[in-house]
Amino acid sequence: MVLLLTVAAGTLVSCGKDKETKYNAKEQKVKLDQVGEQFINELDLKNWKSTIDIVAPAIELLDTANTKAIRLSIEAEDTTFNAGMSQRTITYTLSFAGIKGHFDIDDKAVAKPEEGEFDDFQIAFDAQGHSYKGVVKITDSKNSVLVRNDSEKTDYYYDENHNRVNVPDSIVLCEQTYLVLPEKFVVDFTADNAKPFSIEAKLDYSGPNDLTVEPDFNEFTVGVNAVVKAGDYSLNLSQLSYKNRNFSEKFSFKRGSKNLLSINSSATELYYSDENTGIEDGINCKKASLSIDVLGQVQAKGSVNYDGLLPAYKAVPEKMADMNDANAWLKTLKPFYDLGIYYNGSESKQAYVELEAVEMSRIDEESGEEIKDGYEILPVIKFNDGTKTVATEFFTPDNFTKTMKAYENLMMKVMSYFQEIGLIEAPEDEEVLK
Repeated sequence: MVLLLTVAAGTLVSCGKDKETKYNAKEQKVKLDQVGEQFINELDLKNWKSTIDIVAPAIELLDTANTKAIRLSIEAEDTTFNAGMSQRTITYTLSFAGIKGHFDIDDKAVAKPEEGEFDDFQIAFDAQGHSYKGVVKITDSKNSVLVRNDSEKTDYYYDENHNRVNVPDSIVLCEQTYLVLPEKFVVDFTADNAKPFSIEAKLDYSGPNDLTVEPDFNEFTVGVNAVVKAGDYSLNLSQLSYKNRNFSEKFSFKRGSKNLLSINSSATELYYSDENTGIEDGINCKKASLSIDVLGQVQAKGSVNYDGLLPAYKAVPEKMADMNDANAWLKTLKPFYDLGIYYNGSESKQAYVELEAVEMSRIDEESGEEIKDGYEILPVIKFNDGTKTVATEFFTPDNFTKTMKAYENLMMKVMSYFQEIGLIEAPEDEEVLK
């Protein structure tokens, strides 16, 4: 999976003409740079400046306002002793549904609570001629899970007023923390009755109520849906689910109706491995897959068959005479992983990634001569024209000058704009970026 993520992270790139066009390494480098530039331009300041313009006065006011009156309690505490007074248990319950209350910030920038009982949190205020309101509403589910469980012997404890109380004989002090899982989480921020920012998330959970012990993956069912909107942009986690030891995730990043980036991933038959499985402790799975689409013009698709790869990887020879021996062993791993780069939704693989032993060299400090210095196993990109290059040598700033220039221009615009509206301070020894 590290291989997949490392290489796929460099694929915010590409464009093309015909779906079945074959691109050589040089052509791909050019086209990747073009779409890298295009992706950055979709994030241009002009696309979201109006959103920040309307939000900036609210940020400025909230940064300086007196909000001492806002006290949100999300933690409840309960203390019990057993019959023999030899064990004291403190139970903490965290419930985000405790975020409730309505508050107004007056013309002196002081937050004041409204009278009454409320089932949500609201804060309202005016700033620089604009009216703002933030609303947070959290609905708890019926599920609570134990997330911390500690026990120790002690000669004292603290009472509900946080005063230390000594005891003549040592008692067992137990501390448990339960989290009440939220079922729904909604945040709406309005400015002059428009909605420049919002979050909506839903959680569906069924499983063990004690997460402090090794989990049984067969007991879990989890589903998450979330959408974050800011101006014309939206982040949509339309699916994150786990059921019957299978995991899947779908994510998209859009500007308006235009899909800028989408990521799909999955993992089947998750299990917790230990030393008895012959591999490192941790969460593993039978097979994992990942696909990334950028602007509909480049796709990176990959998968790893863990059941086959891990035993083959474990069978690495104790000694390998040279680079040829290393590559011979790496060939035995190839049937168990795949990562390819495609363009414009085509099924034609334009490039693919393999692990390969690469000869290393260094320059001798005294003689200045190049000296061969063994080999290193690295991800290598192989192209259809027979050429290949180490992934880290392909994805460099010098190979993607258009993308880097677009990124630098964007950062200059953003920094200058934030300094202009006072969200950040200009460096003392430098002029404001223009």
